[in-house]
Amino acid sequence: TRPGVETEPPEQGEAFGEWCREEIWRKPVVLNRNPVFWGVWASFYGLVWLMAGKAVKPVQTADLLCTYGILAVIDKRRRIVPHKILTCFFAGQMLLGVLWRAPADLMRSCLAGGGLAILFLIAGWFSRGKVGWGDIKLLGITAITAGWEYTLNVFVLSLFLSFVYSLYLIAFQKKSLATEFPFVPFLAAAAALQM
Repeated sequence: TRPGVETEPPEQGEAFGEWCREEIWRKPVVLNRNPVFWGVWASFYGLVWLMAGKAVKPVQTADLLCTYGILAVIDKRRRIVPHKILTCFFAGQMLLGVLWRAPADLMRSCLAGGGLAILFLIAGWFSRGKVGWGDIKLLGITAITAGWEYTLNVFVLSLFLSFVYSLYLIAFQKKSLATEFPFVPFLAAAAALQM
């Protein structure tokens, strides 16, 4: 394929995975090596830091919300949650957490969040593919870095929002109960509502 040319995804299997990897890095401006974008991004975080009286926690919150927003757009368009973004999100959240939290508090939060992350992994395994692993990993990372209570609240609220959306699809779009849709946009909406 040529850069800038829209392509249709193959049905399933390795070809679909390869198409997603190619498309995800070629398409979104968010992930391109665009210095203007990264300058705006850094300026935004700098402004949040200055407006919050040089406190780090609001920057960590802004990072969480921005990452969720980016992942919501990607998941809606491509039905994938890229590992590279999850890795950067985890590293950034941990670094910011180290800068403002006491080590003992951070360790307790990580351990409790890790427990919830394990529960999400077990639930994902039992769902037999009905829940995407990217969604599970995102929730796990959020549990470890933002705390298990916050993540559980986000998860429950996102389930409610997706339930309302499902009712809309069934009632007005004449979809069936088997209709699948991306879950990260509901996680992002719930994360924003929980702030």
